[in-house]
Amino acid sequence: MTLALNKLNIQRASSLLHVPTEQLDLQINIDVLSNDELSDLKQSLPAGLKMLVQPLRFNVQWVAGDQTLKLDQEELKNVTRVIHLGTTDLDPQTATALGFNEETRTYSYVPAYYVQNKGQWEVRIRDMQYSTYVIASNEQIDTSDNDSSINSIQYMQNKQLLALNQFKTDGPITRGEVAQLLVSALGANGIASKNTSFRDVTEEQSYAATAAHLGLVKGYDDGTFRADRQVTREELAIMVYRAIQYTGGVSVANSSAVTSYLDHESISPWATAQVQALTSLNLLQDTFGTTFEPKKAVTTDEALMILVRTLRSIEYVN
Repeated sequence: MTLALNKLNIQRASSLLHVPTEQLDLQINIDVLSNDELSDLKQSLPAGLKMLVQPLRFNVQWVAGDQTLKLDQEELKNVTRVIHLGTTDLDPQTATALGFNEETRTYSYVPAYYVQNKGQWEVRIRDMQYSTYVIASNEQIDTSDNDSSINSIQYMQNKQLLALNQFKTDGPITRGEVAQLLVSALGANGIASKNTSFRDVTEEQSYAATAAHLGLVKGYDDGTFRADRQVTREELAIMVYRAIQYTGGVSVANSSAVTSYLDHESISPWATAQVQALTSLNLLQDTFGTTFEPKKAVTTDEALMILVRTLRSIEYVN
């Protein structure tokens, strides 16, 4: 496990536990599951997946005497769980990492990046919750062309990031769908802010509150979120840029990158910097070509291809 110690909020822990900072310890537990727990996980594993290694349960918390305090979401964002996989026969394109919620007894996608060094594999997991982690293989994934629209969709479905019938892939994508995708891709499912001012968001649309809490989206002046509203290309660029910022990704923009689009002067001033940054990172050109058409509605296919490239650029997937 790796932690960005300078990102941990020891003052928060000191305040909530009512002890001075010098009396605080950081406790890290990595537990192997019992045979009964392992059997339960195997039975609950989604169809088509094969468990590759022994699942592990990670826990990090502040400790002061007999008092404990779990890290909050912002702190967990800076904790990378590392699982050593050994010399197992692994293909990063077909492997997927899932977090098992022991309260709801359900699996969910978690961001995972696979690295091989001298024949030894390890997976680096980024998650903003506490989970038991399962590394599994899905041989149904077609790795022939993951950058095409069809294979980007299949890739994300088989990684368990998308439900098979979650989106209509042949039409424009909506604000609600983009927010839901970004929240899932960042491993933030289930983290809902109850303090949302969106007056048109239902309980089933809790992802909108989460996306706003993470700084990925903003509402309108009338207090609405408008989940069904279509997303333009320049609006998508802003949302994706914010997601990269949230993960701590560095986006150094080439000042001349945006001028590569023949219609760059039609990009709104409030979106120019973000389009410029994503273009510098080579996240947009293969989808939009030399004409950006900033006010054009983004299709689900286009959004998914850009999201896959983005996740690879920040090492959230391979």
